[in-house]
Amino acid sequence: MANPPHETAPMVGSPVPPRRRIRLQFLPHAVLLILVVTTFYPLVFTLLASLKSNAQFYSTFWVPTAPFHWENYLKAWKELSRGFLNSVVVSSVSVTGVVLMSGLAAWTFARYRWPGKEVLYYLILGLMMVPAFLTLVPLYWMVRELRLTGSLAAVFLPYLAGGQVFPIFLMRAFFENLPGELFDSARLDGAGEITIFLRIGMPLCVPIVITVAIMDVMGTWNDFFWPLLAVGQNRDLYTVMVRTFNLTGLMPDYGLLTSAYVIISVPLILMFIFGMRYYISGLTSGAVKM
Repeated sequence: MANPPHETAPMVGSPVPPRRRIRLQFLPHAVLLILVVTTFYPLVFTLLASLKSNAQFYSTFWVPTAPFHWENYLKAWKELSRGFLNSVVVSSVSVTGVVLMSGLAAWTFARYRWPGKEVLYYLILGLMMVPAFLTLVPLYWMVRELRLTGSLAAVFLPYLAGGQVFPIFLMRAFFENLPGELFDSARLDGAGEITIFLRIGMPLCVPIVITVAIMDVMGTWNDFFWPLLAVGQNRDLYTVMVRTFNLTGLMPDYGLLTSAYVIISVPLILMFIFGMRYYISGLTSGAVKM
């Protein structure tokens, strides 16, 4: 006697129908699209607003309006050029000093044994818990006692002293993961400790160096309060952020102001475009022990 026919059970892992697949993919793609629009629209709005006059800014706030006022960028650059140069000097000196000094400190903590090393290391890391604004008054007092106020040295020297804590943490973790045999062979070939550090250690941690450089430049370039406090009334030494703030005034020209925002953002954007790959790999390789 033949067995009665029965329904075949659906196979596990059978392909999803195309219409259902489209419905399942629609929601995450819609959420991602909303996030992309909300992320990039402020940038697009800033670019459009930088080409408007004040009348166009108030009358057509959300949409582009002709004619475009490209002269806003010329006016903004005329106001910012001196501050732009000051910021380049401050950031260059700061990033060079921070990379070298934090690298030497991290190398010492990672590759040598000496009494009290761990205690001093954790004391340095504890400085990350101290808010920067708590140090403004004693820092200004020290700079004034050294008679450095009203100079660019008053701006970048505190950056050199206070910008090494997190870089030391990153670089030490990276240096500790390097094989000791690599440096022992260099010593057998007659290389000194400074030579090993500069010609072997630092080239191997290029992602960490670029990460530290990006973080330091962002901090020094965007800082407003300390440069204003340190240089006092010497307007020729104002950094680009202080000069941008001076463009606000009682009745700001928003086209000129947003043009200034675009100009001061270009170096940071270019730095991220060319260094993002190293920045991500530097954070992961320096912060995670293998």
